[in-house]
Amino acid sequence: MLFLNDAQVFPQALFTIRSLGDRMVIKLMCPSVRERQSSVLLEQLSETVAKAKGRMVLELSEVQSCSCAGINAMMELSKQCRAEGGELLLVQVPESLRKLLVHTGLTRHLTIVNHPSKVREILGQFAVEPWKLAIARLLDLPLAESQYSRAA
Repeated sequence: MLFLNDAQVFPQALFTIRSLGDRMVIKLMCPSVRERQSSVLLEQLSETVAKAKGRMVLELSEVQSCSCAGINAMMELSKQCRAEGGELLLVQVPESLRKLLVHTGLTRHLTIVNHPSKVREILGQFAVEPWKLAIARLLDLPLAESQYSRAA
């Protein structure tokens, strides 16, 4: 069963999947998304789309190259998510892939979320305002260690 709260690694497809809030977050771990990876991705995630009611996030920070088959797989997943009443969001899209999707007009069919605060808002991980962090540090108050508090 793919619907887990803890991250689970799928070695054949090279992705992890976890439930975060009301969304399923899939992180592609493979550097290239070609025909084989695309077919495995579609095959294994089609069932998850229905269970997540189409509310999915595809995190692409590890992807260095993507073939037409990879783009077609993302388009198909997006279509399946919309049919379930949700939306597939692409986050941390590499600049080269983002430019390709924008220039070809595929962003009409694929939703790319670029801004980190928007991604945190969507996933329910709200950032602490920098002024609040500065005061907490000034007063030597303990901070919850997170990637967002370290960045500010």
